[in-house]
Amino acid sequence: MKSGCSPYEGTSPQATAIGSIDAGMRLRTIQIADRGVPGKERLHVDVEAAANLNFYAVFDTVRIGDGLISQFPRHTYWFQPQVVQAGDTVILYTGPGENSFARRHGGGTVYCFYWGFDTTLWNEPSSCAVLLEVSQWQTSPPTEMPPREIPIDPGN
Repeated sequence: MKSGCSPYEGTSPQATAIGSIDAGMRLRTIQIADRGVPGKERLHVDVEAAANLNFYAVFDTVRIGDGLISQFPRHTYWFQPQVVQAGDTVILYTGPGENSFARRHGGGTVYCFYWGFDTTLWNEPSSCAVLLEVSQWQTSPPTEMPPREIPIDPGN
């Protein structure tokens, strides 16, 4: 299991470039590295402008042909609140570990997050990661649950 974040996080020969539709997003997907390798499989994201990661989510999905991706993600990772700056790097490991960060000697910070899966997600050629910027959201209101009747045992 990979734990801790290194300012020297690099890529591997097994890295795969990712295509994207960029409409001015502050983060840019770079690659999936070590595809299919437990404990090492990860998504690399560069920070192009200051942002809060809480406004970003990653979908694990598949390509379905002709440049299309499935509209039914298999898994979703929504980042926790974390302010990042231009020049920082965000790495999302698919396996377990403890979220951490490390400052690079030349400037910038590497932030490592862990999805927590025991298996890899992107081991098939059609598997892909989709990075979404979520500018607004609403949640459904809490459901009012009727009070539960607790049976009283007359024998006590």
